[in-house]
Amino acid sequence: MALGSPPIQDTFDMGSRPRATWSTWLLNLFGVVKYIGNSDVSVPTTGFAYTVPDTVELVTFDPVGTLSTGSVTLPGSATNGPTSGRKVYIHSTKQITTLTVSASPGTTISTAFASTLAANTGIAYYFNSAKLKWYRFQ
Repeated sequence: MALGSPPIQDTFDMGSRPRATWSTWLLNLFGVVKYIGNSDVSVPTTGFAYTVPDTVELVTFDPVGTLSTGSVTLPGSATNGPTSGRKVYIHSTKQITTLTVSASPGTTISTAFASTLAANTGIAYYFNSAKLKWYRFQ
């Protein structure tokens, strides 16, 4: 079934997890089917600044064309940090020539991203609450 195709059935059994709709299953950045929580699709313009909401795990940027610049701030703070193991996937359907990813105030980032994000690719981070630190894993 192609991504975006209508579901074969409305829900399916995930074993010990609660039943899910097909819309909650997405192709992850490694090309393997994976369950991902809430997602957000943004249609930014050049120079955009996007702060990942605390409840969002997958952010997809779907601009009209190539963007020259943009920035993303990962969620959390020193007093309200995400739980350990929290992941954020950032994906773009078009190239972003200079994308900057940074940590929110009170948290740090192991490998800040300030580079080109090619079309139809992504990067990913996970959070360690003991260190209040985001680590890039893709």
